[in-house]
Amino acid sequence: MQALDNSLKCQNPAPVTTKISNPDEMRRALNNLDRFNPSRTPNFEPGRGSAVPSYVAGVKTPPIYLPIRGGPETQAMDWLTALDGVDKAALQTKTTQNSLRQRKRYHATHRSFTVLRHPVRQAQNVFWTRILNTGPGLSRR
Repeated sequence: MQALDNSLKCQNPAPVTTKISNPDEMRRALNNLDRFNPSRTPNFEPGRGSAVPSYVAGVKTPPIYLPIRGGPETQAMDWLTALDGVDKAALQTKTTQNSLRQRKRYHATHRSFTVLRHPVRQAQNVFWTRILNTGPGLSRR
């Protein structure tokens, strides 16, 4: 390890308390200082409403599907319809907080689930279906 240059001089060699007239008041003021100011940290996250209206529930069975946009929503809903033996129109959609609470009370063994994709695959799917309008079942505009 290299030593410091001997020509360097300490800028303020005396302690701070010798340079101020009220060191006790300074200590009290610094003790009350909020160093990182977390109470004033701005929140850059945009406000979002509840995702509950997007939940999809089976008709007879207790699972509730929490879709993630760009994920395999169609496949998950197909699974729910096959589980109950109904068509997609029969699935419970446009859920409210109240109907969700009631459903959870009615189905004591309720379970919620979502289906994840690898982020690259999800981004690719969103690009194909939302931007290019190509992909399974979609025609190019």
